[in-house]
Amino acid sequence: MTRWGPGDDIDTLKAIAHIPSKADSILEIGSGKGLSTCLLAEYFNAQNTAIDNEPIAVTNLAELIDSKGFTKQVTPMCASMSELPFKANSFDAILAENCVYIMGFEEALKHWQTVLKTNG
Repeated sequence: MTRWGPGDDIDTLKAIAHIPSKADSILEIGSGKGLSTCLLAEYFNAQNTAIDNEPIAVTNLAELIDSKGFTKQVTPMCASMSELPFKANSFDAILAENCVYIMGFEEALKHWQTVLKTNG
């Protein structure tokens, strides 16, 4: 599988089209192999933090962003989506493809909204 879940670049582009172009900081939850991460880096001049709880995914992501020249723009982290290690009001936007179901939609939104900036 190219990705660890369903979807493709077209689906990711539809999702990121809803992120305001003025976003300076984006959190990607469940980055997996990093294909969406690279699209975010290509389309936004923002600081992107990409988390996954699978260490192999984070290692592969670090290698991928290095090969594509995104190391200054993307910070890969091994972290749990249910225990986000960020301060409140840290991000302008969150992208989470194919992982919200793990926590449940309402629980994920309630938990994750704390790291979004006002009007994020």
